[in-house]
Amino acid sequence: MTPGELRRSMSTWPWFVATAGGLGHMWPASGTWGSLPPAVLFAMMSGAQAPVWLHLAVQVALGLAACRGCVRHGGQVERFVGRKDPGVVVVDEVAGMALTLVLSLVGLVVMQSISAGPESWAASIARALPTSL
Repeated sequence: MTPGELRRSMSTWPWFVATAGGLGHMWPASGTWGSLPPAVLFAMMSGAQAPVWLHLAVQVALGLAACRGCVRHGGQVERFVGRKDPGVVVVDEVAGMALTLVLSLVGLVVMQSISAGPESWAASIARALPTSL
């Protein structure tokens, strides 16, 4: 099924969500292309020197929205394509990369707090979150 056929057989919004704006139709490795939106957001925010808390908020929001989109629209694409987990559905990769970035950021904050010295981890983490990467 071509991208246009799939988009016409569904409606535009479910197609857009499930394919991450059409990235699911990119070849090779559509799943790798699906991981791109969170990474691009992360790079843009890092270039703008956004604080860690904002990085976390954006990636958590993106991950939750992607999870919702996958649950809500993934099955519809499966029905139209006629098989389970078609490669064109990459919204799950968006969620996975967003989660990976959230965990990486939390890990960085924890590592900073460990190297900060004998003070409590909670106080150190609370201080680190509003700072820039």
